[in-house]
Amino acid sequence: MIIFLIYGGNVERCRCALANLSGLLVGGVLWPSFADSLTNSHEIMPGQMTLAGIIHNVQLVLSIEIPTLYLALQASETCLWNVVGEWVRCIFLGVLPWVEVCHYLILVLLQGPDYAVYFVVALLRHMKGVIIKYAGSYKSLVALQTGVIYGWSAGDHLNFMEALSRRHRRTILPALVNSLCNLRRQCTPHQL
Repeated sequence: MIIFLIYGGNVERCRCALANLSGLLVGGVLWPSFADSLTNSHEIMPGQMTLAGIIHNVQLVLSIEIPTLYLALQASETCLWNVVGEWVRCIFLGVLPWVEVCHYLILVLLQGPDYAVYFVVALLRHMKGVIIKYAGSYKSLVALQTGVIYGWSAGDHLNFMEALSRRHRRTILPALVNSLCNLRRQCTPHQL
């Protein structure tokens, strides 16, 4: 749907973009359910594995870089799988303003699949005040799962994301790329 909207409802351009995206490793990160459609296996779906990798790495980076935020999320019993999983599955549509959804897509396409992790960490950092205010309460989860997040601008957080990339890329990128490469090996060339 996002690609369809980006291309102004032009079905042919949308098909072309999806065909091109399927050949990129980053395609599985941007659309985990798209990755699921590429396999006939009834085992754990590759999109879920990719999503799990993103969420695991978000938790890892949060615990290292912003431990107070990580502890506040744990204190409020906020399940990052639910929150981050939903954000990534819907490509932040309905969570961020449209222009920021486009910024997310462009960042991940141009900078690499690990930028999905840094983007989420930066977004959680942006929400730190709300999360800490409601630590130990279900309201933190409600604040993260409902409504649009206003006041967020990816451009304001680029330096932070770049710093995260410099510190964590050697760990995060290979983990994400390996799972995506495994997906590509499972699929026939016709599927890709």
